[in-house]
Amino acid sequence: MKTIKIFSISIFVFCLTMGCITHKQQLITGEPEFYSIKPDTGAIYDRDVIPKWENTSSGIIPHKGEIITLVVNNVFIRYLKETFGNPHVLVYAEVYDDGKDDPSTAVSKLIFNQINQPPGVNLGIADRIIYGPTAFKGFPIRIRFFIVELDKEQKKMASNILDAAANIASAAKPEAAPVVGVGLRIAKLLNALNQDDFELRFDLTLYPVDVAAVSKIEDARLNQLIQDKKVFISRVGKQISPVMPLRTGEFLIIKRELAERFPDKEKTGDALSSFLEFDWAQRGFINPYTTTAGNTIYAQEIIVYQGGKLYRVIQKLLDPAKPGEKPEDKEIPSAIVRLQHGPNKYADINIGPGYRQRLKDQTYVILSMLNGLPAGISADELRAGSERDMARIRSLLDNPDETPTLGRLEGQVNDLASSVLAVIQNRRIAEAASKRVGRDPKFRQSPDYPEFWIQQLRSIKDLDEKNQDYRNAVAINSSILETLNDLFINIPLIDPTDKDKIDKLKALQKIEHFAAAKDKIGLFELTNAGIQHLKN
Repeated sequence: MKTIKIFSISIFVFCLTMGCITHKQQLITGEPEFYSIKPDTGAIYDRDVIPKWENTSSGIIPHKGEIITLVVNNVFIRYLKETFGNPHVLVYAEVYDDGKDDPSTAVSKLIFNQINQPPGVNLGIADRIIYGPTAFKGFPIRIRFFIVELDKEQKKMASNILDAAANIASAAKPEAAPVVGVGLRIAKLLNALNQDDFELRFDLTLYPVDVAAVSKIEDARLNQLIQDKKVFISRVGKQISPVMPLRTGEFLIIKRELAERFPDKEKTGDALSSFLEFDWAQRGFINPYTTTAGNTIYAQEIIVYQGGKLYRVIQKLLDPAKPGEKPEDKEIPSAIVRLQHGPNKYADINIGPGYRQRLKDQTYVILSMLNGLPAGISADELRAGSERDMARIRSLLDNPDETPTLGRLEGQVNDLASSVLAVIQNRRIAEAASKRVGRDPKFRQSPDYPEFWIQQLRSIKDLDEKNQDYRNAVAINSSILETLNDLFINIPLIDPTDKDKIDKLKALQKIEHFAAAKDKIGLFELTNAGIQHLKN
């Protein structure tokens, strides 16, 4: 008995600490940052910067009634949490276009729904429409974008494991089954409360506004450094707006990972938890590489958007410690380096100025606003497609309405409390019956025994179904009905929520409605009068 109690308690503690074999749920897994992109160069700018657009059709503020389209060019996912099965990724968007921020009028779009999706790769999404083509209504456009890793498969597996644990424990010591059952119900409750994890969630609003000013800098020293080209400040001299502008062109949403997602720093590097965070709009940064000779060289790189993807492009290579030369940085034309991480670890690769490689450090999304299409769909057609996709999204998500945890937890905790109360009450009744059998062994074989159990039933006729007293009574009656089904060989199955049948069962009389079963010691049967009593 002691062994089984420890086992059930350990399951309970394990589920409390580990989330029933799942990772911490509902973790907003990174800090999304918004940028604008200059289409001709792919340069990345702060979201309020509106660079001058030379020889391009981008940067245009759409007028009311003009056909516009919002497009997802690419989605790259850096990291997905480990699960029992393979990750199930859902990507969807909501667009608010009427200035009301009313969810009932938002346009929802299911973009991606795929099982067995590996991390560290593009999702295979290229130029998918999330809104339009339709006439611009003139209001700011709000975009809510979600990348979710669904937990349904993981939770099903966790439930199966808990069921298996219950079977093993119950087989080891049958009298301990109620104790294990309570622990397992608590474990399953915690498992059921797991929510789906948001790999990325952002909410941005684009405003159809014009240029407000040209960015300058007050500090004279910095101005001198800029003029001497000793530093590069990406904002200076650029047109800016007070908010993120709604203009044709590309937008970048990129994520800074939270360090707590990576407990093993030896594999991920301490840079993820560094206080010095790279400014993507500042463009230039330094990356170290190890040459085949074992020396360290440095590449000055910039981030650019090209062909639907983000790239790190090398501007120049620096070799700071060539033997026999002065210690200052020395620029070199190329180098053969040996990679230390990733799928090409230990491979020899030639790099130099102008070389580019895919940016895989962060999760990111590329969006585009287009105009100029000849025709668009009507508002009704847009809404019909939205309702179809929203129904699908709701069927996939655990908590599509974003109901607070307390609201979802309350009913489940009440049900759990009723189950625990039923187990305790059933044990109390069984102990009382056992004591009477101990005093009078004939009691177990007489009709007084099933009558004793029948008298423990609780009437639910006058109880409100929304009240906790009703749920408790139903749970206790369910437990007693199980015992009565074992005692009577011909009692019909009775629903514990059937108010009339419960009252009729409580009214059974041992004299006329039931008696000891013939040739079956310890069992009882309903008489014809008893069967008719329950039927009428």
